[in-house]
Amino acid sequence: AAPADEREAWLVGRARARLRAGRAVEARKDLRDARTQFPKGKRALETLRLAAEERFLAANGPEGDLAFEEGVQLLRQAIGEHRDDPEAPAVQASLAVAYAGRGQHQKAAAEWRGLVERFPTNPEAPTWRNAVAELEAFGDGFPSRRAREARLLGTLAAGRDSEHGLAAEIGVA
Repeated sequence: AAPADEREAWLVGRARARLRAGRAVEARKDLRDARTQFPKGKRALETLRLAAEERFLAANGPEGDLAFEEGVQLLRQAIGEHRDDPEAPAVQASLAVAYAGRGQHQKAAAEWRGLVERFPTNPEAPTWRNAVAELEAFGDGFPSRRAREARLLGTLAAGRDSEHGLAAEIGVA
């Protein structure tokens, strides 16, 4: 690999490790550096996803809604810039899970619906349809955060989407 590719991989890898180790401030700096130095690099999508994950984690603290909205914008940027990437559905699913985790059920349902419309033959499409149906069926009476967390953790334990940090994005990891 070229030196720039190696530098990008190193920065993103270090950021990922720091984020997983609870060193979010350092991870955020690495991710900012990676986005600045390699805006169109091979790991640009992963960089945006990790940056969003960091913001969603920060949303559970004093930064609250501002950090959450920054995370949403990072995922929207990732979706917009990487529409044809094989990981695009997982990025949009991350956004839907994040919205649901914050109790923004209509926005979550809209993201799930968008996934079903855009990727109707994706193997995960039945799961997305079920998510839309559940959100629409419960409306404002959607189960408590603890019930949603338990369901999400059950899904993750079954092995679906576990590598994408969905639990961390809604603050249950």
